[in-house]
Amino acid sequence: METTQTKLPKDDWKLDSIKLDFMAYGENKGKYEGKISFSNGQFEYFTFKINPDMAERYIHLMSKDIVTSANALGERLIESLGLAKEEFKISKPEPDLIPII
Repeated sequence: METTQTKLPKDDWKLDSIKLDFMAYGENKGKYEGKISFSNGQFEYFTFKINPDMAERYIHLMSKDIVTSANALGERLIESLGLAKEEFKISKPEPDLIPII
């Protein structure tokens, strides 16, 4: 007699991806929306839609790091091009001045 074992799905879900897009047209024109997906390593996954209100919270959460990274990139670009830093005013944003999208 042969027994068949049923393999149960893994419950080890991990964040697979998160994506936010700026909507140029449609119902949410001028706003961000996106998707967040999870998978368990066995070709099983699920995805949730990120509505504009939730996307705004993610953008706000990341805004300080986005500005800091952009400034660091600008400084590296100036240096790699051999330009004088005095020619460019690069300032660090005040935490209260970071725009809320």
